[in-house]
Amino acid sequence: KPGDLTITKTFEGIDTPPTGFNIQVKDGNTVIETLTLGNADSNQNGTYTWTITDIPEATYTIIENGTDVTDMVLHATFEGATTSTGTTATIDVTGGVDKTVAITNSYSAADGKLNINKVVTEFANNGKPVFDFKLTSKADGTVYYYHVDMTGTVVNTAKAATPDGGVTLPVGDYTIEELSNQNYTLKSVEGATANNDATYKVTITPNGTTIVTFTND
Repeated sequence: KPGDLTITKTFEGIDTPPTGFNIQVKDGNTVIETLTLGNADSNQNGTYTWTITDIPEATYTIIENGTDVTDMVLHATFEGATTSTGTTATIDVTGGVDKTVAITNSYSAADGKLNINKVVTEFANNGKPVFDFKLTSKADGTVYYYHVDMTGTVVNTAKAATPDGGVTLPVGDYTIEELSNQNYTLKSVEGATANNDATYKVTITPNGTTIVTFTND
């Protein structure tokens, strides 16, 4: 006796499912069913359900298509599947045994990048032109430190305190500040918004690159 294969689908972290989303169920290279949100047997509280009845005994491949959402990262789980990787899974269907695969697509905002640049308009006669920066996440309080030595740098030339290409960070708001150097005075900050305590607010956006430039004299 053939069994039934039930597939459920839930989206987390997004308000609207991606346009063009579908699930293909394949037996080898043959597509036996294409499941869309429009042809689901039911949709209860955002969980879509399809049941393929009297499915012959075999190992089937389940493939999600059209899962991309702009500026979001996807993590898919396939509860009840035999194997899974990425947005693909397999399920072994044996005669007379009903199987269920519960697919959950969880989306989170993609990371962004931050470049911290330093410019010196006039070098002091005493002391090294070494500058340190403190970055604090407003979300969880994580603190990052960055350092740049401007020795040998031409005046009015930017030098990065962050690694080449910028540092990758979770999206959100951060507080950034230049730690004191007694030989130099902070002249201006571009790319960040001043707070009331000599710190600055910087926002990291999904897949974006935020550039903050500190200028001293």
